Amino acid sequence: MDKLKKISIVLIIIMLLGCMFINKTYATLSCNVSLSTPKKDLVQGEEFSVYVQISNLQTTKGIIAIGALLEYDTKSLTLIDIEGQNKWSEPFYSTSSGKITSFKNALSKNNENVLKINFKAKDNITGESWINIKDFEISDGDNEANVGSDKINIRIASKNSNVPEEDKKPEEDKKPSEDKPNNNTQNNGSSTNNTGNKPNTGTTTKPSGNNNKDNVSNTKEDNEETNTTENILEENTETNSTQNIVDENLAENNKVQNIFAQEEQEENSTKKEDNKNTLIYLACIFGAIAIIIVIIYIVKYMKILKKQK
Repeated sequence: MDKLKKISIVLIIIMLLGCMFINKTYATLSCNVSLSTPKKDLVQGEEFSVYVQISNLQTTKGIIAIGALLEYDTKSLTLIDIEGQNKWSEPFYSTSSGKITSFKNALSKNNENVLKINFKAKDNITGESWINIKDFEISDGDNEANVGSDKINIRIASKNSNVPEEDKKPEEDKKPSEDKPNNNTQNNGSSTNNTGNKPNTGTTTKPSGNNNKDNVSNTKEDNEETNTTENILEENTETNSTQNIVDENLAENNKVQNIFAQEEQEENSTKKEDNKNTLIYLACIFGAIAIIIVIIYIVKYMKILKKQK
């Protein structure tokens, strides 16, 4: 009887260890995120770029999607646009929440620049400014991980600080000398004298005032029509370009949403499979325990029958 108990305990332990090692294990998904810029000292009105880089990427599959929150000093900086780098898609950016999302057509394991964010320093602000990227997330299609944040500081100087010395001279030094003779006056005098020497033929021809007025009015109307046509063409061009940009943003947004929806479906299916496997393992354990208990009671019952005989 003691041997049977020992065997039952050993079987239960073996089954528990088997269930622990059969479960799926995933490698840690992580990386480092950092911001960099070629130039941290700027002047008012200058444009510059900030790069978002990932490094020390830890993944077995590679990553296919990224997301982050962008924050910056809106008092001194103006956001121009955001570009994808190294075959990362043109990001979808929400101005209300500051959320950036981008994806790649294939899994990537490279340490690389993923985003290029273009800014412009405002014309009326100087001093220290900052840009922050936070809650940076990466996804391999099955799992997601928040890998942290990074911040970068820049300095904005006044435009006058970079004006050459020649431009700083007083206005009086830039005025032309007044001692020079006025050639225009002399020429006018000589022309007057020449005119006075011309003979008078006694006949004068007056231009028609009505024709001149009609020509002027027609010219004005033609100019107004031309300007109106040009304005209409420019407005149509701007409208078409704006519509194209909106359509491109909507298309990119739909792509990103489809990818994340697909990832959520895959994640949900994976969770369902894990839950199903867990239930199967538990059922096997309880079934094995029940079988062992039944065997113990059968052995006991057989011994009791032997004693009665």
